[in-house]
Amino acid sequence: MSCRSARSDTVNVDVKDDTRLGLKPTAILFGLFYALTVALWSLGGWLSCMSLPYAAGMAVIAAHLAWQARRIDLQRPELNFRLFLSNILTGVLLACTAFAGTW
Repeated sequence: MSCRSARSDTVNVDVKDDTRLGLKPTAILFGLFYALTVALWSLGGWLSCMSLPYAAGMAVIAAHLAWQARRIDLQRPELNFRLFLSNILTGVLLACTAFAGTW
């Protein structure tokens, strides 16, 4: 979960302040965290002998996170904040996926 958390934290809403201070947007630096997160969650499911619904759920989660990554606009803090809040859906999807994988 830490890769997703670190990636979510990088979609900050104060890009203008960071730029003014000379800080590089970490959203760009950590762009592969979503892929790593899904890969590790998938590996965990495989090692736990989860069923096919788990794999399907991981595909849905990967699509959701890819959508988020494509939507990030460092010039629109309000959009980034909405994307940050959409991580609630990621958590719900993960919980449902884990439950479905036990069937």
